[in-house]
Parts: sequence; structure tokens; C-alpha cells
Amino acid sequence: MGGMLLFCGVAFFDGSGLALGSRTPVWGVNAITLREPWAGPPSVADLLTDQSHTVSLSRFYRAGGENRPATPTQCRLAWDRDELLVIFRCQESDPDFPAIRRRADWYSLLQSPAEQDSVFPDKVDLFLQPDISSRSCYQFAVTMDGLKFGCLRHQASVRTEEDDSARTRVHKVKTFKAAVVRGASGWIACLRIPWKTLGGRPKSCFGLLPLRTRWRDGEVSSPVAVDFAEPPPLDLFIEAHLSPGATVPGAQTSLYELPSGTLRWQRPAVLTYPDSGTLRRIWRMELSLSRPTDTNNLARRLSLTQRWMDLLTLEGFNFRAGGGSIVKEDLVPFVLRREINAALRRREMSLACQRLDVYLHKLDKASRAWFADGSPGDILEREWKSISELESVQVTNNVLLMHCRAGDRQLNLHLALPETGGVRIYGDDQGWFKPAKLLPLDMARSSGLLSIGTLCGKIVVRQHPFTISFYDTAGGSVMQIEAKDLSFRFGPDGGVLAVDFKNHLDRGEILYGFGERYDHFNESGQVLTLWGMDDWVGNTAGLMNEAYKPMPVFHSSKGYMIFDNSSYRLRADIGKTRPDQYRLTQQGPIFDYYLWVCSPEKAIQSYTRLTGRPILPPRWAFEPWIGRTGRGWAGGPRHDAVAEEEGVVMQSGVFVAARFAGVIGPRDVGRAVTNTLPLN
Repeated sequence: MGGMLLFCGVAFFDGSGLALGSRTPVWGVNAITLREPWAGPPSVADLLTDQSHTVSLSRFYRAGGENRPATPTQCRLAWDRDELLVIFRCQESDPDFPAIRRRADWYSLLQSPAEQDSVFPDKVDLFLQPDISSRSCYQFAVTMDGLKFGCLRHQASVRTEEDDSARTRVHKVKTFKAAVVRGASGWIACLRIPWKTLGGRPKSCFGLLPLRTRWRDGEVSSPVAVDFAEPPPLDLFIEAHLSPGATVPGAQTSLYELPSGTLRWQRPAVLTYPDSGTLRRIWRMELSLSRPTDTNNLARRLSLTQRWMDLLTLEGFNFRAGGGSIVKEDLVPFVLRREINAALRRREMSLACQRLDVYLHKLDKASRAWFADGSPGDILEREWKSISELESVQVTNNVLLMHCRAGDRQLNLHLALPETGGVRIYGDDQGWFKPAKLLPLDMARSSGLLSIGTLCGKIVVRQHPFTISFYDTAGGSVMQIEAKDLSFRFGPDGGVLAVDFKNHLDRGEILYGFGERYDHFNESGQVLTLWGMDDWVGNTAGLMNEAYKPMPVFHSSKGYMIFDNSSYRLRADIGKTRPDQYRLTQQGPIFDYYLWVCSPEKAIQSYTRLTGRPILPPRWAFEPWIGRTGRGWAGGPRHDAVAEEEGVVMQSGVFVAARFAGVIGPRDVGRAVTNTLPLN
């Protein structure tokens, strides 16, 4: 490792080199050819600057394909007669950030979520597979604090999921060198791995996978397109060749032929929404699943299957059974990919086709249940019948009853002014929250028009063409519902199966709200799924479109708020498909919207008068809690989550009646909910 300590001031690069926003698929690295070997051991300075002997992998992508740039990272690879030489150059805006620096037993954390979670510090990993046909690989890890670990992993089954550790055997490996140097803008890890540690220099090609983990925000990134929380994806390792004669194909597709001739189904490195043409092709594939997959349509079906899974992933679909998911058995995408790639590696094309067919029939059933009209992205326009006319109106008990027609069906809409404030528009099937009292309707009639005064302006109902317009106290137009904006999907018996509400979205208009979110304040340009989930993926490592506490309440910067009074799953396309329109699509028969034309503060006050307000939380709710399932606390010097928190509390000298939340462990649960400390 000579010369390592001389390069503390080495410059770090800027930017990730990743262009976002394109609909063109972005693929990770799947094959490389290492350059001519060094004649002798190079210095670290040589490895950092050399162009003729060193291959540089400088584009890292976030695990799962999250469409945000990863923290800039570079992996440089070279070799000589005796060693494989690898350097990670990791940019870090604040290397002195108080990240975790514990001398954790990495070996005890292997094969558990904790290895990539709060227990373990920032690190880089290098996975190596000397024999690409085997189920074994080496893993070498180096932390930002200079700790190094190595092991040989034997995976016994292709069907390996992140919590399936029983099928993997691990043996420690210590015969390699690693060193770390930290600078003002990042850190460098250098690994020298003897070929003999790997059983000798590979005679043909071998597999490798560089990986970086940042403890401070849970970011996992790689030049390879890996999935969320995926165990080492042996089927996606970069195929590395030592022979300068090996060629790397330039074409990038879902079904890709590696230089060795092996076919591989690869996932994109960055997930993007399928365009309307792709959605229609996915739907046509769904309609043709009675025809089996064969070698003629395998490539096309794999590509469409990937885009289909991308769409569902981006919209918060949970492929695992339980935790709020609608599937009865796991449909984890990476498990299918591994099975198909294993068959492709063995050139068992018929088996790969069979595996895909079994999965597609299950995914088709789940997708039809997930989307309100059964098609991906709710694209079946003929399934929806919009209101075509307002036939007549009448007033009964302070409710304006509007007899409408949607297609060939009659449908009633009601308009009322709750005493709690706002305006309520609803169908025959109502939501849970109903006002105790209604205000009288102060109406004025003219030719084809009804004008209704409200506390915050007025409402104008036009019969031909049917529109409901909302005005503020100054007489300014705030929003308008036209006949084409409100559509229904009917069942064979005439009942409403789903509701679709569209409205105009101005350029620059901001829509925000929808309850707990992990992505954006301004949701314009996004697609949201409001469906409560047991949300480990979205909360700590996922695409941020799942949440514990979704709420169908949103605000517009134009000056209104809407509450969708239904608990059915809601898909909100906020200008994603059409930049000038938002679309709220919901399963179930309920159309029941409350609308406020006033300030957000007044609207929220009115909303909480309708739905109820929480009790004042007890004092202990504002006192210390254990989060992150307690694993971060259990990794402390006491190795006991509750005792660790008690120690921190006692040292702080502040008030405490400590309560502890999170799944800590069976022996801790009983005392975690009862343990208290005296107040100072």
C-alpha cells in the first residue's frame, strides 16, 4: 500500500454524469474488458490518474432505479500478475458529518437488513465471482473509518430474497489489503486482492459488482442496475474479461447478449414512466396471454414485463404479500429475473418462457385489481362514461339534487353547504364523513343558471352545457367542473365501479398535500397512489410513493382545497400524463368531494371541524422514542436498545419518562413499554 498516505489532498470529481428526465432507457454496466496489466505493482497515484491500464466506472445509479443522481462515486479497476487492484473514490460534501463510527461486527450483520441500515457506517463493497457459473462469490467491504472485512458467500438457491439467510453460508476471508484516506471533499478506498485469494487468476471471464452505501441517508448505489434490498445479484454481475481481445457490445436492450454469448435479462438503471404507446403495448400483451411465450416473442415480452413492473413500482405497488399489499403471494421482480437468467445461462429457453408465463398470469390478475379500469395507467377511455347533460334540478332539505346522465345511465349529484364550512358535491353513494347540519341554500335563478351564495364566494351551476363554477369573495373565478371532468365506470348491473375526476392544471400551479409523503412538496408532474402500506421500502430505501398515512386532501395555489371523502385506493396523476390536467381515479362507487375556496388555514379549520380533531397527546409522547426498529440503539456499547437509551437520557440531565417504540426484540418488548425513568 505504499504511497497511500501521500494523497490526502487528491481532488475529487464533481457531478454524477447522469442525465435525468429522458424517456430513453438508461442501463447500467454489464460487461467490461480490463486493460493491459501493469508490469509491476502500481502506486495509488498511478491508479488514480492512469488511462492506459485502468478502467474507470464513474456512473453510479441508486438502487431500485430511483430517478435521482447518486452521490458521485468512481470505481477504478486494474490488475497485474499477482493482484486485482480496485480504487473507490467517494465524494462527500461533509466528511465530518456525525455519521456512525462503531467498530461493528460486520460478519454478524451479514445477510440481514442491518448491514445496509443504521447499525453500519458508510462503506464500499466489492463482490467478485471467479466462476460465473457458480452460486458463490467473494465480498470485500471497506468502511470510511478504515475497517476492512472479507468473506466467501455460498448461495444455495436461485430463489433468494433479502430475508432468506438460511440458504447462504459465509466464510471469513482476510487475505487481502485495504486502506482508506479521507480528504476535505470525500474519501478513497484502495483494495489489493491477490489472485490466489480467489483461487487463482480467472482463465476466461469473471463477475464483479462495486457497491457504495451511505449511512447518513440510506443511499445504496452501483454502476450495475440493482434492485432494492437485493442480495448480491449474481445474475447481474459485470462480466469482466482480462483478454484485450474480448469485445463489449454497444447495443443496450432488456434481453442482452454478453460477450461470452450468455443471454441476460437486465433491468434499467433509472426507472421512468412508460409513455402512452408503451402502456397500450403492455395492455395488448395482457390480452394475448392465452398465447404462450416462445423464442419469437420472449425478448419483446421481457421488455414489456420490465416496463410494466417499472410502472407498478413507481406507483407504489407492493409486490410482496402482506403489509397492505393486494397480492396473495410474493411477486418480487428480482426473484423472477434471477430464475429466468439462470435458465438463460443454461440455454434452457423453454424453461425461461414457462417461468415468464406463470408470472405474467399472476401479475395480470394483480394489475387488473390495482388500476381502477383494469388497464395499466387506466387507459381504457371507453370504460369511462362522463356526464353528458344535466336533465333537471330540485331542492330538498337544503340539498340541490341534480339529475344527470352519464352515457346511457341516469346518475344523481347532490350539492350542499355544510355548517362546518365549504361545499359538498356527492353522488348517491356517500363517504364516511357527513355534516351534522347544512346551511340554507341562498339561490338566485336566471335563464339556465343557478347562483348559490357561500361564506367564501359563490357557486354557479349552468345546465347547458353542464358546469359548476366556483368564485371567491372578490368575484374571481377559482375553478370549474365541466361535464367531461367527471366520469364513472359502471358494472353490468348499472352500479358504479369506479370514479374519475379531472380538472385543469395551470402552468405554474402548485398542488400539495395528500398526507404523509416522502418525495416532493409540489406534486405537479407526479403520480401518487394513496393507499396505506406497512412501508419499509418507501420509508427507508424506496421510490417514496408509499406511505403509512396517506390523506386524500390537497391544496391548489389557485386558492382552493379538496377533500376526497372516500377510503378506496386513489391514483392521482398530477400533470404527469397531461401537463395541463390533473386526474384523480378511484375504485369503488363513492363520489363525495368537499371543496373550500379560501385560505389553507381556514380550509383546514373547516376540515377538522368536519372530521374531528386529535386529543392533546400525553407528555410522554414528546419524550425519547427508539426509532429505526431499535437496531441503531442495539448496536451501542451496551448491546441493549433499552439500556442504551436510558444511558443517553441519564447523561442529558433533562426530564424523562422514557417510552420506547419499535420492534427491538422478544426479550425487550415487555419492559420497553413499561420502563420509565424518574423526572429530574
